[in-house]
Amino acid sequence: MIYPRVNFLSGKMQVGKAAILLSLTNNRQEEAEIKAFLKERYEFKSVVTEVGGILQDIKDKVVKSVTSAALNAGILEKKSTHIHPLIHATVEAGRGMMFDQPTDSSIMMKVAIVVGEEWLAVAMYGESAIHVITNHERAGLGIMHL
Repeated sequence: MIYPRVNFLSGKMQVGKAAILLSLTNNRQEEAEIKAFLKERYEFKSVVTEVGGILQDIKDKVVKSVTSAALNAGILEKKSTHIHPLIHATVEAGRGMMFDQPTDSSIMMKVAIVVGEEWLAVAMYGESAIHVITNHERAGLGIMHL
């Protein structure tokens, strides 16, 4: 069966959908293309970072990694009205990514941050495993008003 081509990037784009798409990219070239498209077409600012390690370590460093990425990329300013919603969106996304995992699980994830005029989104996508042959795909999304 031949499926009709679906252009799911046309029309209105929200920051959550944009962040999820960006977190699902396979390489830096795809990231760059989607980031350029989001900037040109929707005036969204975005950045991608990767975080990996043992679950307890990830929980301790994910907010710092995401905040650093957003500030270093210049998509957010170092003020409470930007950092506060970023932290909340990161914690919300982490609930989907790090939900109900044994403490010795390893996690490898790509984190995308997308900022629009009034909203920001943090999307996480990756894998978790207790052992290398037991990988599970996971995803999380958090959206907050600026």
